[in-house]
Amino acid sequence: MQSPAVVAGPRRMWHVTVTVAGPAVSAREVFESLGRLADKHQFLSARYSAGRAEVRYWDESVDARGAAARGLMLWSEYAE
Repeated sequence: MQSPAVVAGPRRMWHVTVTVAGPAVSAREVFESLGRLADKHQFLSARYSAGRAEVRYWDESVDARGAAARGLMLWSEYAE
């Protein structure tokens, strides 16, 4: 039996954009969060303001759901 975390099938490249928004914080805080993220994941681009941040990168996954799930986990890991 196959583990639920393992999905069979061909992997494809997906262009992922994660945009998060919320109450305004200092642009410096957003910049620092993106800096921590970029230290671990060099191949991404980002835009930000006091109330919004956007991260864009390529990911390899079997389907869009897997790529999107990793994108959300990636942001939440470095947001604080």
